[in-house]
Amino acid sequence: MYAAALWLPAASSASTVDLRLQKLATYDATLPFQEAFKECDLATVVPADIMASATKYFSRITLVDDATKVEVGLAAAIRVTGLEAPGGGGWTGSKQLAIEIELYRDGKFVEKFQKSHSSKGHSVGLLKAGTCSILNANTKTLSRQAADWLKSKLWSLGLED
Repeated sequence: MYAAALWLPAASSASTVDLRLQKLATYDATLPFQEAFKECDLATVVPADIMASATKYFSRITLVDDATKVEVGLAAAIRVTGLEAPGGGGWTGSKQLAIEIELYRDGKFVEKFQKSHSSKGHSVGLLKAGTCSILNANTKTLSRQAADWLKSKLWSLGLED
């Protein structure tokens, strides 16, 4: 059995494709919960978590100011499209985060990913969760889903076998 394993090709988890990822997620200034967006630093947390989750799928991820203006290769623009985050942590109910990623290839729009996730977190005793920690848990979940979606786009675009 051990000898048979030597004949199998080594599995590679990283692609040979580079990705340019927008370094700051945008959030429309007219939408509610601006304070939570700023206080929880979602502009940087969301892209950082997506980058951390997607690293295994790309040979290199480079942060860029505006992914919509990248003219060569793959680029992903990130936007927070919805936020339901009343202060008070788990005591004030669920916190919801919605994100959107627009994928571009050689400067042309390819497809859009849209997802939301909500969580209440703990609201009693030492396990009491704050608003930002609940939103961060949502970000982690959405980032894993976004990374898997980006991976699936590599195959559908013919960039990976």
